[in-house]
Amino acid sequence: MPMRSKTGLWDLETNQQLAKTRYSVHFRSYVGTEISLLDSSLASCAFDNIMAKDLKKNALFEQAASSEAANFSPSALAILFEKVIKNYIGQETDEVAVEKHRSTLDGKLEGYERILGKQKYIAGDEFTLADLFHLPCGAFLSVAGSGDLIERGLTLRG
Repeated sequence: MPMRSKTGLWDLETNQQLAKTRYSVHFRSYVGTEISLLDSSLASCAFDNIMAKDLKKNALFEQAASSEAANFSPSALAILFEKVIKNYIGQETDEVAVEKHRSTLDGKLEGYERILGKQKYIAGDEFTLADLFHLPCGAFLSVAGSGDLIERGLTLRG
């Protein structure tokens, strides 16, 4: 993602969009250089508070981001692979694998429900990038016919 700073236009050498976004937030936080995220003004507003210099908030963000990567995405992507990708490439869906991943994800979502029953957002009471990390895989679940997993949780919907 190209980013504009007071020193000019430069690229971060990574193909990971989330890594680039997190880098830009850290850069902005620690160096104090204004960065304009070219993708969206809404995105830059959402990112303004995620890496506050408050170490506790940063730790809560990192915990929530790690939770998404370890607990949410793997099962959601496995369901997408079985129900959508395999169909696209002419392979049969392994329904046993789908049910295994649905069951695993359902348990993980119960954990999210407990967390969101105590606080407004996944990393605390402030909206962070960690909340946005869940959106792509959440959308994939609906495409893969497993949107019911998310729709069951009142906290996750609201």
